[in-house]
Amino acid sequence: MISHLTGTVLSKWPKSIILDVSGVGYKVSMAPSHLALVNESADISLFIHTAVREDDISLYGFRTADELSFFQKLISVSRIGPKVALEIINNGSSAVQKAIVEKNLAFLSHISGLGKKTAERLLVELDGKISLSDEASLKSLGGGSSEDVIDALMRLGYQRNHITSVLKKLPTEVVREEDVITFFLKSV
Repeated sequence: MISHLTGTVLSKWPKSIILDVSGVGYKVSMAPSHLALVNESADISLFIHTAVREDDISLYGFRTADELSFFQKLISVSRIGPKVALEIINNGSSAVQKAIVEKNLAFLSHISGLGKKTAERLLVELDGKISLSDEASLKSLGGGSSEDVIDALMRLGYQRNHITSVLKKLPTEVVREEDVITFFLKSV
């Protein structure tokens, strides 16, 4: 099984990239919010989940081992496949983990591809598997933004203290990483 890849991004699509690793191109699916932080021709390293089905082998990429672990917990829930798990992660890993710990059914059932019954199943099957320490390890600023957002904004030339002071005003309903970045850019 493929568990980690390092290479250059050849092309970027709405839900995946082609990653060139020593002349071999791998199609790697990623959450759209994570793709927003990836540039073509950039060198990146990804932790990989390899999904093997009867007629398909698919790769799913994550920037950290924690994201991969959370993805694997999500797909362990019956009726949640890799595509739905990516959509869940697209809403902000820390926000979703917090919703699971707090048993926030309203938040979870509004995620695209996740109805009320599946959200209830998610809460039941992941009860005790997601802890507050997992959520705290994501270094959340609140509202679901993470250290990755700060890193992305610092790469755009902003200073860390300026970023954190603007993000303190972040509304609680803004949870997806791409929305946090948009909020920041509109606020400066």
